[in-house]
Amino acid sequence: MIDIIVEMFANLFQAFMFVGFLYFFFGTEKSKKINIISLCSVITTLFAAICFFNFYTGYIGFKDIFVYIAIMEIYTLVFLNGNKWIRLIMPFVNMLVNGIVSFSFGYIVSFATGESFSDLIYKSSIYRYFCLALVNLTNLLVLWLIVRLAKKKINLMKWTDISAFILIPTVALFIIHCTFFILSKTSFQPDIIGYLAIICIGMIAVVITIMLMMISISKNYEIKTKLLLSEQREKLYEENVLQTHNQIEKIAKIKHDMKNRLLCIEKLINDNKYIEAKELCGDILHNMSGVYTPLNTKNPLLNAIVNVELEKAVSQKIVFTVEISDSLANLENEHDIISIIGNLCDNAIEYLSSVPLESRQMSLEIASHNKYYIITCKNKILKSVLNENPHLKSSKKDFSLHGKGTEIIKNIATKYNGDTKIYEEDGFFCSSVILKN
Repeated sequence: MIDIIVEMFANLFQAFMFVGFLYFFFGTEKSKKINIISLCSVITTLFAAICFFNFYTGYIGFKDIFVYIAIMEIYTLVFLNGNKWIRLIMPFVNMLVNGIVSFSFGYIVSFATGESFSDLIYKSSIYRYFCLALVNLTNLLVLWLIVRLAKKKINLMKWTDISAFILIPTVALFIIHCTFFILSKTSFQPDIIGYLAIICIGMIAVVITIMLMMISISKNYEIKTKLLLSEQREKLYEENVLQTHNQIEKIAKIKHDMKNRLLCIEKLINDNKYIEAKELCGDILHNMSGVYTPLNTKNPLLNAIVNVELEKAVSQKIVFTVEISDSLANLENEHDIISIIGNLCDNAIEYLSSVPLESRQMSLEIASHNKYYIITCKNKILKSVLNENPHLKSSKKDFSLHGKGTEIIKNIATKYNGDTKIYEEDGFFCSSVILKN
């Protein structure tokens, strides 16, 4: 009876583990009711299939594994989201991880304990139960790491994440495996089992505590980041509203003054005073150059950041042209608009503010092609920047505050499965950011 209960529990755990991995890896946009029904249905079906092959056939063969894969394929293709080819592959990956962990662990235990491999896999014994627990625990850790990495919840560039989510769990699992081998070598003596069980439970508790703490810290950091971005967005809107208001007032004054100036130009032309008329036209153009028309698209955040950059450019007497054929309304995280356009334009404005007035030209183009957004910023250069500084290292003394813009843009492009391109063309320095829509 105990054997049946252990086997049933292990089969149910595996069904939850395999299906849960696919659910969390891909996610779904179905309704909550459909998600629950589909999830319970596929877990029940997979559980029934595992039990059938375990109890009625007495073994698990390749044909049986393909039945499991077929059940998971139907679930991923019908109910889950994501790239079709990846959805086709992941059930195979799911079973491949399980196979590698199960068979490698089984052979190692067989070699260390002297138990036959078939007994460890199929025969009900204390060795098999311990193996079953360790194999499922290892599988769970590997699949969990795959999901966390796919969701970018673990930053492989940070030692804290690597230690908390990879190194420490791996070391803990290794200690648990060693404990098992010690138990097997001592024939599971009762006076030793208690001490080793305390070690195993303690290690698991430490690992879970560390991971929960790191997840909590990560969530707190995300909340803090969102708060800072919200404050940045609010400040950006305030600046945009103020600057737009100032521009409207300037345009109103110019419009009021334009009528009288045009009448004067007409009178000068009628009196054949063409030089004076030309000078007055130049004066009007000079006044107009200090005013820009505020950008107005369907995306208010895009309007805000571009209008702020336009105001910066005008204040530095930079000729700034903007061409927008897509408002980036479908971007997953709208705050990324601020980081991309702000960094691209600020770099260009900073460079142009130190060159002669006749060379102060820049442009911003935002477009879409197929399933990608393309954001390109160009600024005129006096000589090649890439020849002198191919890695675009900051020349400023405070590296902690400067030179981070390029890195930020590259990280955002990577997040959207895109790319960045930096090149020079016709005397212009060009920076392009490509983002998957």
